[in-house]
Amino acid sequence: MGKTILIIDDEEDIREVLSAVLKIQGYEVLTAESGLKGIDIFRENKDLLALVLLDVMLPDVDGFQIIQVIRKESKVPVIMLTAKDRTSDKILGLELGADDYVVKPFDTSELLARIKAVMRRYDEDVEKNNIITPKDIFVDEEKRKVKLKDKEVFFTYTEFELFKYLLRRANEVVTRNEIKNALWKEKELYQWSRTIDVHISHIREKIEDNPEDPEFLVTVPQKGYKLKIS
Repeated sequence: MGKTILIIDDEEDIREVLSAVLKIQGYEVLTAESGLKGIDIFRENKDLLALVLLDVMLPDVDGFQIIQVIRKESKVPVIMLTAKDRTSDKILGLELGADDYVVKPFDTSELLARIKAVMRRYDEDVEKNNIITPKDIFVDEEKRKVKLKDKEVFFTYTEFELFKYLLRRANEVVTRNEIKNALWKEKELYQWSRTIDVHISHIREKIEDNPEDPEFLVTVPQKGYKLKIS
């Protein structure tokens, strides 16, 4: 992974402070003061980016729309920045594929720690370089690719991690608590929300012929989920 970070934020002071701090840490920094410019810079440099710092509230296109664009084209880690400390916003950001969420005003040392943690998790996942091949499912962890019956399936970062976890527990009933504890640091966001259910639903849409009557990823009433691999 490279060491270039893209900051998309309409507040000039934040862009300048973060740029200075990140450059001291050895990162290359790209900045955008609007959502549309941020998308352009992302597309021009996406193969170089190590991480995106993305403000939620922008003057033209909001961060939730931008992360959807990013996730259609890249698995680069994204940390969302917001002035609103609302659980619903955090949940939405995570559902759309954000890797972490930081509320303004923030301490730069805490943000740096979160950046390093997110990048370390990403690098560790890539370095594992494991290939799982049960039945008609092929998972290349180095390239973060999934093929089902020779058809490539595109997952967001979070969907990939969840699918990989279910695959390692194939044919077992996995509870929502086990998923929450295994995959998410901010576990309280998943205590009462339907976030896990939403991720499951998205995975079903991508792997099932009929998501309403799933063949592989089934719900076990009152217990959890099972990925059936015979």
